[in-house]
Amino acid sequence: MIADPFTAMAAALTAAAPPPLSRASATARRLGRAAELLRATGDQAGLEVAEAIDRWLVEGGDLAQLLGARARRGRRRDLPATDARMQARDDAIRSLAARACAGSAASARARFLASFLQTPSAKAIITRECGGAAYVPTSHRQLVRIIRAGPDMK
Repeated sequence: MIADPFTAMAAALTAAAPPPLSRASATARRLGRAAELLRATGDQAGLEVAEAIDRWLVEGGDLAQLLGARARRGRRRDLPATDARMQARDDAIRSLAARACAGSAASARARFLASFLQTPSAKAIITRECGGAAYVPTSHRQLVRIIRAGPDMK
């Protein structure tokens, strides 16, 4: 006797389908697997990241902070993406200062730039050269610091 094919198919589908994971459970499973893979490398950095993930899975909290990827208060430049933008901005400022005030001291270059960067079109030059999204300083003190940090002013 042949069993009813629809009954057999329905039984197979309901038996094989595990209950869907919640978003939190799926995230925990993925991160747990990532921690296992990092531990398997034996690399010290991988072990540290795996330990941070494990702590987050058990204790909760701020994963970015546990990974050491959160900037300290007032230190946005500690973040790689921010640092790259600000480095490009600083390079553009130093380049402009070198072209506009060749041979001048850092303080004189900064004084010139502080007045020059008060205009929107001058700020646009720096923003364009550094790819945008970076604050353009106009303070004499900050401009001196940026110019002196360059390779030719040490």
